[in-house]
Amino acid sequence: MNKRILTLLSLSLFTASLFSQVNWKALYYVDYLDTLDGLVYTPRTDKPYKMMEGAYKDGLMDEIWTYYYPDGVIKAKGQFVRGDGGNIHEASDIPQNGRNGEWIIYYPSGNMNAKYQYIDGDFDQVKLEWHYNGNKKTEMHYVEGTLDGPRMEWYENRQQKLDYLYVNGKKDGEWIAWYNNG
Repeated sequence: MNKRILTLLSLSLFTASLFSQVNWKALYYVDYLDTLDGLVYTPRTDKPYKMMEGAYKDGLMDEIWTYYYPDGVIKAKGQFVRGDGGNIHEASDIPQNGRNGEWIIYYPSGNMNAKYQYIDGDFDQVKLEWHYNGNKKTEMHYVEGTLDGPRMEWYENRQQKLDYLYVNGKKDGEWIAWYNNG
């Protein structure tokens, strides 16, 4: 009897120590999707789901990468230079480290969501975003990761919402705001 209790106690402690080291986010995705020969499938279907495609060089993300929604619509496309897969964007689940050049993000409908320019993972030049209906949402200007220049925002109905200026990352000058109806 004591041997049986000792065995059960040992097994439960061993199991508890295993689960305390599990990355639950990774476990969730592995549990939700199945992989076979580099393709990802939804369980109990034979339809492949390509999550992403791209190349590695020296163990780091390199060249053009394309990310997909489960239905095959492109989610995002852009270039990495020595991307380490870190700094995962909360909303898109796409790494930010190593982004370089132009990146385009799409809504599930296929409409353009955003267009960004990066240098070494930081925003540079003009950052543009659109509402789901295709109308422009924001325009921001960056210099090497720092807001620098005009920032403008619009409502979904194309009415301008805000107009203000940044100089070296700091708000500068007069801010103008409009109501949704003008």
